[in-house]
Amino acid sequence: MSHNYLPEIYVAVDRPLGWLDLEKGRHTLSFVCVGRDGRSSGYNLGINDVVLERIPRAIAAVPQTPPPNALQTGGIVYRGRPLSAYLQQLKHASATNRAEALRAIGAFGQDAGPAVKAVAEALTHPDPDVRSAAAWAVSQMGAAGAPAIPALEKAIVDVNPRVRSLSAVALRSMGPKAVDAVPVLVQALSDPSAYVRAPAADAIGTVGPAAKGAVQPLIERLLTTGEQVYVLRSVAAALGNIGPDAAAALPALQQALKMHRVTYTAQEAILKIKKEPVPTWF
Repeated sequence: MSHNYLPEIYVAVDRPLGWLDLEKGRHTLSFVCVGRDGRSSGYNLGINDVVLERIPRAIAAVPQTPPPNALQTGGIVYRGRPLSAYLQQLKHASATNRAEALRAIGAFGQDAGPAVKAVAEALTHPDPDVRSAAAWAVSQMGAAGAPAIPALEKAIVDVNPRVRSLSAVALRSMGPKAVDAVPVLVQALSDPSAYVRAPAADAIGTVGPAAKGAVQPLIERLLTTGEQVYVLRSVAAALGNIGPDAAAALPALQQALKMHRVTYTAQEAILKIKKEPVPTWF
């Protein structure tokens, strides 16, 4: 194995970088590592793929200047349009345009809270692209998307793995507000797709001590032979975030100290469970 190359591939959730108007010619993308993730053993940054997608003409033609009424009322706009405009588009759009409208709504972040009901309804749409877009949109809202939790609890067992993964990501973004979803997140720890299991563990971890009922399933997942490294790290981190109530996991975490690239996460989890100081990384 070459230096700095991973022994496995992590198929992560797409991270949209925005819609940009590009002139013809060569462009340079710069990525700057500004810190260390709590579960990371270093500061290395890796980019596997950058996907460029042409925005449909109907969407690309959206005016870039915010309408006067939005400026006068101090309203927030995205690509020159207020949230209400995308909600109207969502009501009458075809499946393809519906997915685009949902992604645009997600771009409003926590300010998209007033649209959460309409977005949650899209989680049951027949088209998996629409359901995926809806789950992604809720994930961008953070705690403001909490009213969508009941819909996400159903979506996390969707037939489409991408919908399941993004639903777990959405629940992760809500932190402690996702406590009622812990039972379905525990079920997702056994999902056939690793990229569903990992964010499910992450979501349990963001709930914190209130997720103590998930300790035993997390232990079982941590001891699963052949599990992906990134899933194990998410599981170990979740146990640490639960804190002292996860004391039963200490023997399993001690075993995890011997696992390549899980060591640092397991060590930090042990310290959190024992309520001992956790080293700060700079």
